[in-house]
Amino acid sequence: GIGTTRLAEELLDWAGKLGHAWASSRAYAVGGALNYAPIADWLRTPRLRAAIETLDDLWRVELARLLPELLSARPDLPRPGTLTEAWQQQRFFQSIAQALQAAPGPLLLHFDDMQWGDGETLHLLQFLLHSVRRRPLLVLGTLRTVDDVNHEPLGAMLKALRHNHQLTELRLGPLSREETRELVEQAAGAAITPEL
Repeated sequence: GIGTTRLAEELLDWAGKLGHAWASSRAYAVGGALNYAPIADWLRTPRLRAAIETLDDLWRVELARLLPELLSARPDLPRPGTLTEAWQQQRFFQSIAQALQAAPGPLLLHFDDMQWGDGETLHLLQFLLHSVRRRPLLVLGTLRTVDDVNHEPLGAMLKALRHNHQLTELRLGPLSREETRELVEQAAGAAITPEL
């Protein structure tokens, strides 16, 4: 309601004009959480999808857990097994880190409405922010603070990121009456000012 999504879209547009890779996704307020859905959305963007093509088959098999179309494109790849051990989960997470690191240049990832993100996605995101420190990566997350009151995974992730000095927070509030009037006057002035 404040306009965080619109501000994020402007940043994504600016990054794209500079030639930087970016991907955007969002969480939804659904009864059954869609585990890892925002991560899968990121990986399906053209630049990240192209980066996946450069990875070893080991990583592609792991990524097929989120992107089954990888197996359709490469029927010779083995199917990923069930994740039963901690080391298997680690390898799955590492495959996503490998995909992000394979993308050329700086990377901007946008995660809208994080307050509705599932715990598994937030845990994976925290892993990525820790493990992909060798490359320029910016994650822009937006959330409504009124909705995140009892969201333990989100609170734990934000606390850890603050502790590691990996978080910059900008709190947006509604415009005051005076700020709204000034914005309208500026927009009206720009609309009637002739181009030189």
